[in-house]
Amino acid sequence: MKEKIFEVSDRFFIKGRGTVVTGILQTDRVIKIGTPVVIIRPDNSEIKSEIRGADFFTRSFTENRTVGILIKDVAKEDVTIGSELFIEV
Repeated sequence: MKEKIFEVSDRFFIKGRGTVVTGILQTDRVIKIGTPVVIIRPDNSEIKSEIRGADFFTRSFTENRTVGILIKDVAKEDVTIGSELFIEV
């Protein structure tokens, strides 16, 4: 089963770290490093990955906050704005 984390609003590449995707958090589930994720692109193709890091852009780690997720072994070009990020539950 998959639970939606957010819709990708932007993506970045950080040299030496990898690809970061950002969006508005849509779950109250705890996001942990090592959690498997699935990126579903607008064409419905899937990319499986893993969370390598997370950063919240507010002081409160609650629902409807902007978050950046560092994902493992995924190129910036492979993730499009509008893709959806899900965690495997």
